[in-house]
Amino acid sequence: MDSWDNFKEEVNSSAAKIVGVRSTVGHEWISNDTVQLVEKKRSARLAGNQAEYRQLLSKECRKAVRHDKQKIKAEDKARKGEADLQRGPIQDAFAHFRQLAQSAQCAGVDIGH
Repeated sequence: MDSWDNFKEEVNSSAAKIVGVRSTVGHEWISNDTVQLVEKKRSARLAGNQAEYRQLLSKECRKAVRHDKQKIKAEDKARKGEADLQRGPIQDAFAHFRQLAQSAQCAGVDIGH
């Protein structure tokens, strides 16, 4: 059993050096702070600290992911509005900016009017 553990450790360390460690596969929009919060939540769960895991970290993780998702949607709407301004259809551009302003009011985010 000991030789298997040594072999496995060597293979994993070599792979980490050559390939690297992937983080947030498929969720590039999640910020590094949110990833660290999720890792903290995971370590609390594995340590058996259920009170911290369920009450504090679960709410914080959901809030952080929701904020990241709203931020990426707002950036997308702003990008579409700017592209419409470049092309010329001003009505479409201002429709995107109105949607951006409405979503920012719901989320409580300052978009810098």
